[in-house]
Amino acid sequence: MSISDHIAVINKGKVQQFGTPREIYANPQNIFVSDFIGQCTFIEGTVLSANDTIKVSIGNISIEGRKTRKDYQFKPNEQVVVAIRPEGFHIRPPSAHHTSFSGKVIRTLYTGERLEVLMNVSGMEIRVTLPGDSEVKENDTLEVHVPVKDVMVLPKE
Repeated sequence: MSISDHIAVINKGKVQQFGTPREIYANPQNIFVSDFIGQCTFIEGTVLSANDTIKVSIGNISIEGRKTRKDYQFKPNEQVVVAIRPEGFHIRPPSAHHTSFSGKVIRTLYTGERLEVLMNVSGMEIRVTLPGDSEVKENDTLEVHVPVKDVMVLPKE
């Protein structure tokens, strides 16, 4: 991605998406592209409502996100996949509308400028990237927040 001005993501000989690295990373058109370009936590859910943002039910959690495919119309009760990049999670609530998750830290990996955290939230594994000076360790209970802009809602394919 760092040396390209445009990228074509191809799966089984078919172009899945063509665009700039930023477009593809921020607005993947399907699950394959979002998984191929960077890391994501994928969570299956059901659409509760679809307006400017998409509200999704994930078990007993409700999360609000945005669609990345402008040509796709989500419908209530549709099965979807929510994709969140690890850097989308924050330990302090952002000023904008957000969803909070609380769970147990399974593993941490210190990489210098960041701390990569794997946590269990209601049986789901969530990958979180925090600043390197975060004082988080295994077995801690951690509350993280994700703004609407960082929640990508994708059609289940």
